Amino acid sequence: MTELSSEAVLHVAEISRLKLSEAEAQELAKELNQILSEFSKISEIREKGSEVHYIRRPKTQLRKDEPSKTDAALLVEGFSESEEGFMSAPKSL
Repeated sequence: MTELSSEAVLHVAEISRLKLSEAEAQELAKELNQILSEFSKISEIREKGSEVHYIRRPKTQLRKDEPSKTDAALLVEGFSESEEGFMSAPKSL
């Protein structure tokens, strides 16, 4: 695996319009190399032929929408005010 140098970090910082000191660039290069090292370990596992298992959430089972008959008169009775088939409910805010 190729390691990132502090010069490469400074170059990316310049492109990103970040100001880093040489000490900050060296520390950041060290941290990034540690992260890349962990990713290379994952690649090694795959190369050895070990099976990698991923945990997935079960897919949500959707219910079937089936139309049902509704008695409009019962619906209207549930409202305090109704006129000519229109119902009004109290303000909620």
